[in-house]
Amino acid sequence: MTSPYNMSANTNDASPQEEDSNRIKTRVRQELMDAGAPLLGTKLNAETKYLYKLIHPHEHIRAAVFGYGKDGFAMLAATDRHMIYLDKKPGYANSDEVTYDVVSGITYGRIGPLATITLHTRVGDYALRWVSPKSAQKFLRFIEDHCLEYGSFYTQNTLQV
Repeated sequence: MTSPYNMSANTNDASPQEEDSNRIKTRVRQELMDAGAPLLGTKLNAETKYLYKLIHPHEHIRAAVFGYGKDGFAMLAATDRHMIYLDKKPGYANSDEVTYDVVSGITYGRIGPLATITLHTRVGDYALRWVSPKSAQKFLRFIEDHCLEYGSFYTQNTLQV
C-alpha cells in the first residue's frame, strides 16, 4: 500500500485542470487551422496561445484572420456563438467579445498578395490589414452567412489593384 506522504511518486503527472487546459489549447489550435488560419499564425503568435482562455467549453471556432491592427499584430476569431477580437502583447491582452446581433457589416479589400478586412459593429470597427486572402474570404463568407440570420447586413468589396 502506498502512503499519501510518499514523495517518490512521479510528480510530472498533470493535474486535471492542466490536462483540460492542454486539451483545449490543442482543440483551439486545430480549429484555427480548420478555419483557414495560416499555419505560421497558429504556431507562433501570442494571440493563438492566449485564445484558449476566452473560448467556452462548448464553443467552436469557425473562421479566423490574423493581421495588423491599430496597435500591432491582432486576430479576429468567429465562433459559433460570438466574435472575438484579440490583441495580445507582453504583459497584457486586449480583447473584445461581440455577439453577432451587433455586427452591421464587413469590408474586404485586396491589394496585391494580401488583403484587408474590417468588421463593422455598433460597438466599433475592427480592422486588420496584411491578412491572408484565403483566410479573409472564409471569414467573410462565415460572417455573411451567420449574420444574415439577424436581419439587415451589408458587405462592401473594394477593387483589386
